[in-house]
Amino acid sequence: LNRIKEFTVYRPDFGQIVWDGETDIRGLNLDKIVVIQHKEVRVYEDYKDQYPTPNLGEGLNKPATITLYNVFPKSENKKDNYIDKLKSFCNDNDAEFIEYDSESGVWSFHVKHFSKYGLIDDDEDDDEYEKNVEDNKNVNTNLVEVATLNNQNENTMRYGNVKKLIIKS
Repeated sequence: LNRIKEFTVYRPDFGQIVWDGETDIRGLNLDKIVVIQHKEVRVYEDYKDQYPTPNLGEGLNKPATITLYNVFPKSENKKDNYIDKLKSFCNDNDAEFIEYDSESGVWSFHVKHFSKYGLIDDDEDDDEYEKNVEDNKNVNTNLVEVATLNNQNENTMRYGNVKKLIIKS
């Protein structure tokens, strides 16, 4: 677990984070350190007293690609300018815009380190969206599966309810 290539934390319907290169995840409490919600990811933001943010390049505080799902403007009349809003967000947060698919609502961007990255919309429907998805899936923010993907086999362990952690070696 000290040299996981392209370490990924995934939460269905919300998004994923893929860390660049090799990552040492020994001793990390991923349930507490990583949060993926509708239009938002947080790493080392919650439980700071127990899990302080490590130095740049250590732990999960390193470059990664964030992909968020179901990222749509709240109203059709904002659709034309939405990609500009996402690009502006990336610019303002020292992140690199990768792509946005307006049909699927999939938005990807690359960050140099971790903090909180989230998109604030002008409307107030995000909390309701999160509640509806969670009610429908009976999920919370704990990890669902931990999988080790070797060259040809896959081992899976269950941990709680929600995110999927993918370890490629």
